[in-house]
Amino acid sequence: MTSWERVPIRDFCEACLGKMLDRKRETGTQSRPYLRNVNVRWGHFDLSNLLEMDFDDAERQEFRLRPGDVLEPI
Repeated sequence: MTSWERVPIRDFCEACLGKMLDRKRETGTQSRPYLRNVNVRWGHFDLSNLLEMDFDDAERQEFRLRPGDVLEPI
């Protein structure tokens, strides 16, 4: 049987949470759909109930998905 070394995920990748919804700061002028944990399923995304929040240009750049990104429900 092969033995695997166990190392913390932070040793080989960057982990981060996304933007937190703040209803007080929402204007509705730059509203975009976003994925919540409930939308990320084993083997697929459930896009039937996406919510929206404001993302300015810088936030859209920061929080976009990039090749190699891994989504994992917490």
